[in-house]
Amino acid sequence: MRLILTFFSVIIFSTLSAQESFLKYYDFKSEYGNVNGLCKIDDEIIGTGIFWDTFSLPPKQNIILFKSNMDGELINYKYFNDSDAFYLISLYGVLYIPNIVPISDQSFVTVYTNSLEKELEILMFDVQLNLINKKIIYSEQDYKNVIPINLMYWNNKIVVAGVEGKSGDYISYLYKINNDLNSIDKEVIPNIEQLRSFEYNSKRNEFVFSHRDNGKDRIVLTDTALNQMNLIEQNISMKEVIFDNILSTGDNKFLLSNSDVFGNDVSGYIFSKNISHFDQDFNKVWTFSMGGLPDMMTAVVNIVPSSDGAYFAYGQVGARVADIRNIYPSLDSIDIMMLSTVKFKDDGRILWQRFDTLEIGYYNVSYAKSGGMVAAGDGGLYVSGDVTWYDTIRVDGILKRRTDYKHFLMKIDSNGCVDGLHCNVEPKTETVLSVQPSFPSDAGKMTVYPNPSTGIVTVDAGTAATKGILTVYNVLGEAVTARSLAGDEQGIQLDLSGQPSGRYYITIRQDDGKTPRASFILVK
Repeated sequence: MRLILTFFSVIIFSTLSAQESFLKYYDFKSEYGNVNGLCKIDDEIIGTGIFWDTFSLPPKQNIILFKSNMDGELINYKYFNDSDAFYLISLYGVLYIPNIVPISDQSFVTVYTNSLEKELEILMFDVQLNLINKKIIYSEQDYKNVIPINLMYWNNKIVVAGVEGKSGDYISYLYKINNDLNSIDKEVIPNIEQLRSFEYNSKRNEFVFSHRDNGKDRIVLTDTALNQMNLIEQNISMKEVIFDNILSTGDNKFLLSNSDVFGNDVSGYIFSKNISHFDQDFNKVWTFSMGGLPDMMTAVVNIVPSSDGAYFAYGQVGARVADIRNIYPSLDSIDIMMLSTVKFKDDGRILWQRFDTLEIGYYNVSYAKSGGMVAAGDGGLYVSGDVTWYDTIRVDGILKRRTDYKHFLMKIDSNGCVDGLHCNVEPKTETVLSVQPSFPSDAGKMTVYPNPSTGIVTVDAGTAATKGILTVYNVLGEAVTARSLAGDEQGIQLDLSGQPSGRYYITIRQDDGKTPRASFILVK
């Protein structure tokens, strides 16, 4: 009898201990869009994002709301829009702030900036994705945008930390809104002009704000009435920039995502994202890299605690991969964007780290973009995002490209595994991992500036100066301009103002057989 009970106990324990993981793609019947934040209410995952309605003239933006069960099966989705809306999420590029939060077991709030109307929209929905209420926050001055930096539900109030400003003129505010959205308490954050991150330290009952200006990272600690308690300025160089995420830990310390910065004012800057641990005086204790190559689109979505005493960080990083299909005759490698997810302990030990390209492939200029994240109850993590897939083929000798967009919800189990994908379970024990990524051997021999550029670029061949053919290629591998070099040129100027925005590649096919390479970005 004891053996039978033991046998059934093992079965029950194994069943309860089993962890589900999955990768689900969703068809939202829209050609292009990005999913952003995620939250969990009871046994459902609810997400939001911004999608383009390209069937209307002119095209307009819609806010999407969707929900799935815990197995990733899509239950419902709805679109919400105003007639005049162009929605923004963050001032700082592709990084998506935590912009959705539950306020009860029946409702949640999401925030977006309508840049056309220069207003911040606070939108409350029920769990059936129906709009309950809407509140508008207007800027103090009409010409300014109101940009949210963080959203949280604190002390039975909806709290938004944000920036009002434009063209270098910024003021940061904390907005406290009641559950009915009919009362707003708006206060200036002391000694913070352009807010970068915001957190509530529950152990000390304090707010934490960060701001960067003139090469310094400023940390302001206040009580919950915004009376300043402390101001800390770290004179950290551009090599280490505290960025958009702060999470207070139970030991009265802080986890942050920060950046290693490469480049200069001439060649342009690229960023490599790290996770760092700071003590209560904001001195760095340890740091590790999210991996990948530096890139302007590198981002960390957020840092969240896991349900089993660890932490998660999730974002997107650059990668350089081989052109295995030989689509681009001038290039032997291509830059793509992939996902990076890390589970780690507060002493800096990495439990696992996984990199996902999903279906973008290793052979074309495609992107996997991070969206939202929310911890699961079994030590795992739900993450969302998008895949932009440029499928390239040759038809009658002509390179053709078909663009496909996919949107996903992925459940990673507590061991870093996803059903049907690879499983990263080998723990890394190093505490300090912030090593500068390697660059191609030709890097530094040829520079292009300004980078990014609006059309006119200067190529400095540097030590690579020699006779040969300089060629500029677009992302399809098509030559857009070429010229002969006599070998004594310095500061070769190229006019590419007629080309569209995007990444371009320059090669110099030298007479000695070497082919130095460089790349740059056009922004129109």
